[in-house]
Amino acid sequence: MDGKEQIREIIEDTPVIMAVKDWEGVRRCTAQESKVVFILFGDVCSIDEIVKTVKDAGKIAIVHIDPKIPLNYTQVIR
Repeated sequence: MDGKEQIREIIEDTPVIMAVKDWEGVRRCTAQESKVVFILFGDVCSIDEIVKTVKDAGKIAIVHIDPKIPLNYTQVIR
């Protein structure tokens, strides 16, 4: 079974996909039945930790990439 078939089967079994927009949402999703999490926040510096947390909870992470932010975007840290 390839990856697409596995995801299709998981979504058929639990058709609700949780969407998280902050760390509180990530914490709450780990206790839910749904096996798929749509991540709506983060940046190149934090997305790996967010995805790892979701995957460590046994869930599939789907990351939203905002096309309005250029790939060379940098955040100034003061």
